[in-house]
Amino acid sequence: MLRRFLLVSSADGGWSEWLRPAVVVAVCSLTFLIWLQNFVRSPAWDSTGAEDQGSFHKMAREPDPAMVEEKMLAEAYWFRYPDVRKNDFWGENSPMGIRGPRVHYRRYGRNEGRLFAPIIQPPHPEVEKELAEAYWQRYQDVAESDIWGREGTMGVLGARDHYHYYGKAQGRVWGVVPGAAE
Repeated sequence: MLRRFLLVSSADGGWSEWLRPAVVVAVCSLTFLIWLQNFVRSPAWDSTGAEDQGSFHKMAREPDPAMVEEKMLAEAYWFRYPDVRKNDFWGENSPMGIRGPRVHYRRYGRNEGRLFAPIIQPPHPEVEKELAEAYWQRYQDVAESDIWGREGTMGVLGARDHYHYYGKAQGRVWGVVPGAAE
């Protein structure tokens, strides 16, 4: 209807001759005002906006420390439990991403007796094999474990990990006992 109204010309050249240019000027003016409003708010004009933009890029380059920790915990959980790592929903290549292990632990892992904690890194990796072997010889139940044992998913790191999170509280001993028969 508006289109027909704008295109109708009167025989005497009355008000329709000025109406079309007036509408065009109004639309162009409104478009310009919207553009100007957004330009004034842009980082090109507003220095605080530019600082915010810079902090966004900095955040993208330097991840949040909480996310770094979450990734470390997720990788530790996947390392301990390969069944979760390979899972299509909770695993490494799943839609859940690094949140998968935490959610799995809360829903199922806690009740299954799984551990959601970082892997304990040995202070002296070169002597870790000897210390782990002494722990496994002392505690056969740990040595036969699918996670912390000799053939477990964690390998040599399993013995220290078990001791730190479980063995210490159970009164188990870590380290090579002097004078013990090999």
